[in-house]
Amino acid sequence: MGDNGSYLGAERGPLSGLHTEEIAETTEGYLMGAAQTGSSLASSVGAASRGASEVISHTTESFVEKGMDVLKHPGMYLQPLYKASMYLWQNFPPISWFGYSAAALNAIPIIILLGFLFGTCAFVLSIAGIGIFLAEGFFLGLGLLFLVPVVCVLTFATLTTSFFTVFGYGCYRAAVFILRGLGVLGEEILVDTKGAIRGMERAARHLQDE
Repeated sequence: MGDNGSYLGAERGPLSGLHTEEIAETTEGYLMGAAQTGSSLASSVGAASRGASEVISHTTESFVEKGMDVLKHPGMYLQPLYKASMYLWQNFPPISWFGYSAAALNAIPIIILLGFLFGTCAFVLSIAGIGIFLAEGFFLGLGLLFLVPVVCVLTFATLTTSFFTVFGYGCYRAAVFILRGLGVLGEEILVDTKGAIRGMERAARHLQDE
């Protein structure tokens, strides 16, 4: 702040009775204090929120770990419950009486319910089976519409090829038989042919020597 002497002669506010500079300094002090208070409150709220977040995270992790442990080792957690139930069953007769009475009275309704469930299941499966059979039959017929013509064409082509193959082979065997009968394919004609070839070779050599 400045000295009071520096404010001599300056005008004062009608409400506060202070000079302009004094009002400015006072206002600045109030605002700085409010800002510091707000900053402190924000820091406190941030720390509290971080602490709450850590607590929630730790609690969640503990809960998940506990759940996983229960899933991995269910017998360890169910065994005390089973032992307590057996103890009450054996040492507190009203519980066993209630259990046997409930089983005896509800046996027939439960059997009827199970029979109803099995019957409806068989009915639904039979309807589903009929539907599947009809659908597969439809698609099978649709496939046969394409398969039967192709099979007929390929079978006809096979028969035609076989016929011409047999016909050609028969003609070949007949020609061989006829030529053998005429002696064209006999051993004698082969000897004559070989002799003629040798004679032509010798004549060619003599002509070359001359």
